[in-house]
Amino acid sequence: MRRGKKWLPKGWAARVPATIVEPMSGNHPRRGLTLHNEGVDRDCTPGHVVALARYVVGQRINYHAVWCPRCGQWAQCAPFTAAARSQVGGPVWKGASANKAGTVNIQIAVAAYGYRDFTRTHLRGAWVLAEIMDAHRIPWRARKVWGLGASRSVTSWMRSGVHGHQHGPQDDHTDPGSINAAALFREARRQQKARRARQKAKR
Repeated sequence: MRRGKKWLPKGWAARVPATIVEPMSGNHPRRGLTLHNEGVDRDCTPGHVVALARYVVGQRINYHAVWCPRCGQWAQCAPFTAAARSQVGGPVWKGASANKAGTVNIQIAVAAYGYRDFTRTHLRGAWVLAEIMDAHRIPWRARKVWGLGASRSVTSWMRSGVHGHQHGPQDDHTDPGSINAAALFREARRQQKARRARQKAKR
């Protein structure tokens, strides 16, 4: 995936465009990625990722993308240069809301899971996450504490890297729960490397 690309390439994700998008603030060098979850533990069904994307777009609380680690499906709702709207919008840094904080704040919903640790699964399609992080220069580091004990401090939120919805200042959400970010990173990198090797072998 090319550096700074606004949309996932054709074939990687269904596209369910949001009707309302706001520009990212760009007034702080933070480059972050925020993980959410659906809040509902369910089995994969055909088209469930697109259905969730359509629902959140309809509610005007869109994410940038929706991903199901069980089946590996992705859907994208907003360009990565726009601000998603699934965080509390209070001021964080010189008037920027949690949604817009920094040059990049990509918000991804993990579908089909409640508050269980989704990183314990096979994590199908995690290579797309790796491509997003690399294309938008998001550092491969994450919060040390996830779950109920996670810090919501503005200082922590404004650091580049991977956060959870539970880390958002002024927010009261606890998703995506106590995940193992290191395990997620390892699998995303492994899949990305294997996929690139297969593509190279076909040339």
